[in-house]
Amino acid sequence: MIKIDVVWLQYNKDIPARGYWDQQIVEDLFNGDMWNPVNGYEFIHSEGFHNQIKDGAIIVLPASSQADFIDEFNEAISWMKWVLIIITSDEEAKFPVEKIKHPNMKIWIQLPHYLKHYGLGRPLINGYTPHIKLLDTILCPEKDLDIFFAGQITHKTRQRCSEELKLFKVGEDKRIVIETDGFAKGLVPECYVSNMAKAKIVPCPSGENTPNTFRLFEALEAGCIPIADECPNREVPAGYWSYLFGENPPFPILDKDYKLADKIDEILPDWKRLSNRIFAWWQQFKRRLAYDLVDDIDQLRGDKPFEDNLKNLITILMPTSPIHSHPSLEVIEESVNSVRTHLPDSEIIIMIDGI
Repeated sequence: MIKIDVVWLQYNKDIPARGYWDQQIVEDLFNGDMWNPVNGYEFIHSEGFHNQIKDGAIIVLPASSQADFIDEFNEAISWMKWVLIIITSDEEAKFPVEKIKHPNMKIWIQLPHYLKHYGLGRPLINGYTPHIKLLDTILCPEKDLDIFFAGQITHKTRQRCSEELKLFKVGEDKRIVIETDGFAKGLVPECYVSNMAKAKIVPCPSGENTPNTFRLFEALEAGCIPIADECPNREVPAGYWSYLFGENPPFPILDKDYKLADKIDEILPDWKRLSNRIFAWWQQFKRRLAYDLVDDIDQLRGDKPFEDNLKNLITILMPTSPIHSHPSLEVIEESVNSVRTHLPDSEIIIMIDGI
């Protein structure tokens, strides 16, 4: 397996280069937890440049504190044959992405601002927080909460969300709404993730500077239905989520009227079907993101053998049956073993019916 250098870069020595919540999605791309693509790469991590880098590298740049170092950055990458730059941790878009110069580069921009970043690189979701991994410790909970929201109410969109949640008539045992006056001041992570796992619907009002929120991606991981909005009270044009995902996502998105209570009333009777559809789409999106990383590296390096790329052209789709007469995994295991005899490295996708 070909090894690729990943440089976590921070010019300000008093600020860490790695470990921020919004970098969890990037970490999962590198370690295969998001998806493990066929014929991928092995990633070798370092903080700062080093002499072992031979031709090119991925550079992860927590950028909000590094806007003044654009000249040093351009000088540092000028000798490389190729570079893939991942801009993270810059919600206010302080870093001058448009000033990055290199003849053979690709840029991924997390928390992109449509007006500032359109056309400059690949939009990248901010993703879920590290504590969503606690879902692995929760054993198949029942979705017995209609609504779960725990977050800060600090601007007009969040205030409107709070008002709308009060309009929705549902038993107190069917919802949990916890409002705070600041970021991460609510529930402890274990309690937060446990409630997320039990919830059917999770309102995801916009953040302060962008429609992006951690909550939306945590809800997707937990199999909930997130209800997003287009950040209607700010200079953000409609269509942000389509720009971010590269397609129209299947989860509900509120317009400027922000009728959250009406939307909950509309989707709650059909929540299971919609939840299944959204969760399947989310898995597909994560798979595509992992392959986008491989494809971008392939294009930048320009020397991956054709026979290696050929493996990516074959994917095995294996349907399953939910009927009671098929309680055993034996047939699936037999089918997998048969495929592996002929296609030892190809990707197998086992399709589980949403029932």
